[in-house]
Amino acid sequence: MGEYKEIKFHLKKIDDAYSKYSDKYDKTLAYDFVRYLEDNAREATMKQKIKLTFKVDNGVTEEEKESFKKTFQEYYTDEINDNKRNFKTYGLIAFTLLTIGVLFLVGLFFLPQEDSLYIIRTILEIFSWAFTWAFVDVLFFKGTIDGLKYNFFKKIKSAKIVLGGDLEVIK
Repeated sequence: MGEYKEIKFHLKKIDDAYSKYSDKYDKTLAYDFVRYLEDNAREATMKQKIKLTFKVDNGVTEEEKESFKKTFQEYYTDEINDNKRNFKTYGLIAFTLLTIGVLFLVGLFFLPQEDSLYIIRTILEIFSWAFTWAFVDVLFFKGTIDGLKYNFFKKIKSAKIVLGGDLEVIK
């Protein structure tokens, strides 16, 4: 395994990497392009960097290169920011669930130990554990997934981009 995981693209024109619905002044990467890129990037090891090599049949001007790189960076900056926002939201939800679970536990503590309240005590105990485990699920499981996505998107964003390579480079 080399230093780079190379992902190769063969485009007729550079505009093929953009969504057909984006306008000429505010371009967005095409869904198929992003899907292909991310599917292939998942094959990279943790230590490998990503290199994107493009063969463009119609050639690429310097202006098109800069525009593509800017659009690429903006797309993955947005993905990273969305991921951060999700992580913060999950954290808030998790601690809200934990607070509710603890409140049920405190309510259980102050409830008298009478036989007539046995069912209520059992229900409160179940609710307290359910909310506490929901906290664990949201914070640790969903949070871990978001952390992995964050690192994945950062890795893609920092990819080396080679536009307009020869067929020799693309082999």
